Amino acid sequence: MEVIAVIKTFQFWRDVLRRKLGILLFDRHSSVRSSSHGATVFVRWDAKLGDAIVSSWVAREIKNKFPERKVYVITSSEMASLFRDFFNFDCVFEIPKRAGYIELKKLANEIGGIDYLVHFSQKMKMKDLYFISKVGSKNVAGLDDELDCINIKLGQKTAGMHFAKKFKVLLEHMGIANPDTSYIVPSCQGAEDRVGSWWPSNKTLCFNPYGSGTSRCFSVEKIIALINTMLDSSNYNICLLYPPGRERDVERVLSHVCDPTRVVSDHEKPSLAALFAQTRHCAGMVSVDTATVHIATGLNKPVLGIYNDNFGMPENVEWHPNNPRSSVIYAETRSAQQDVNFINVAEFKTVFNKWVADYL
Repeated sequence: MEVIAVIKTFQFWRDVLRRKLGILLFDRHSSVRSSSHGATVFVRWDAKLGDAIVSSWVAREIKNKFPERKVYVITSSEMASLFRDFFNFDCVFEIPKRAGYIELKKLANEIGGIDYLVHFSQKMKMKDLYFISKVGSKNVAGLDDELDCINIKLGQKTAGMHFAKKFKVLLEHMGIANPDTSYIVPSCQGAEDRVGSWWPSNKTLCFNPYGSGTSRCFSVEKIIALINTMLDSSNYNICLLYPPGRERDVERVLSHVCDPTRVVSDHEKPSLAALFAQTRHCAGMVSVDTATVHIATGLNKPVLGIYNDNFGMPENVEWHPNNPRSSVIYAETRSAQQDVNFINVAEFKTVFNKWVADYL
């Protein structure tokens, strides 16, 4: 643990020094004067599904107000099809998650002169600053108010708001009053039909016990305990969601729960299309994964979100389910260690029962 702490401390100060150097070298006021009908570019190269869902509506609302305005996005190859095929973006620039400076310069030249560059990183890194300095943008909107290159400063203005609301404030600044902030959740007919062919006739909850990182993934034993709690406390079936690589865990779970006839899972290779379809079919979502929480919110499903303590205030003000039919439970912290497996099962049962009574 001491070695890990030393490494994290080193990484922290390395990032601090890089940021200071980036500000010194690249943080400048924009001198670009673009046309009033220039493009708007969103930087979403972090490749996070939940973030993409939360901002899925922005291009739709910009184009509803200004049909002639082009809206572009910079994202990873994994997320590109969502923005291109479902989220109404005119152009999708694909870039590796850890792109080098040469790639960033080439991308900036390809984009050319634009009206708005939107980059909602809380703390810009050196490569972010370099990229902004190379893009010819009349306006740069962001949350890092300290920077000179950002002239639409939304950090303090939107502090304490959910990220969907932060984007709403941005669009209002662009002249779009009362935008519709409802999320877009893609639908693929083939996946919808296939999932519908095996979906239980009894009302079924989706349960996703796998988040990003080991501290946000339940053990097999804890998954079994939580599923048994939900089965014993309600008349609902459970659909167990899982990412690629967890097939053996799922087999163990299905063979050890108290009532295997009421627990199902998709036996096809996990995919986004199947995830969307299963969420669309379910009666409610219980999840430790924020992406599936946001997908369920986009489909107006009741949500029970499970988080570590360090995802409490203030972070959860910005990334909570954003859903009037939602409840949240936090796993306790032990010896300064964060792990969803520290969740109190008895407390989960109480919160689950109230959530079912209130929203299902």
